[in-house]
Amino acid sequence: MKSAFWLSSVKIKIYRSWHVDVTKSEKGRRRHIFIVSDATASTCEIVVKAALSQFKETSINLHKVRYTTTEHDVVKVINEARAVDGIVAYTLVSKELRKKIEHEGRDAAVPTIDVFWSNTYPFNRLFGNLSHGCTRLV
Repeated sequence: MKSAFWLSSVKIKIYRSWHVDVTKSEKGRRRHIFIVSDATASTCEIVVKAALSQFKETSINLHKVRYTTTEHDVVKVINEARAVDGIVAYTLVSKELRKKIEHEGRDAAVPTIDVFWSNTYPFNRLFGNLSHGCTRLV
């Protein structure tokens, strides 16, 4: 099964706080991906894990940062990611927070990935920009 293979080949530790484990894996460098959301981070986590399943023998620490709703929260997560040479993947509804995380990431040389809007944009074009930057329950 693909999921069983994925679970055995990717080491994932989910942190529900700002704690960062900087220990090294048996192969050397451990990568850190910060999953950032203004809600539960479930969507971002699923997309990141799907992407990671394409890589074998990858040692990753996922840092799940939920309820990121202020610019202070954004600055804090970018600083944490910079401290461990990490990557930030995010799903943020607020246009202002999306701009802030991109700006802070660029200034700190921290790669950022807009997981939600990069995938939503083509749908917006097809359906006449229905999303309006708000979340909806389906």
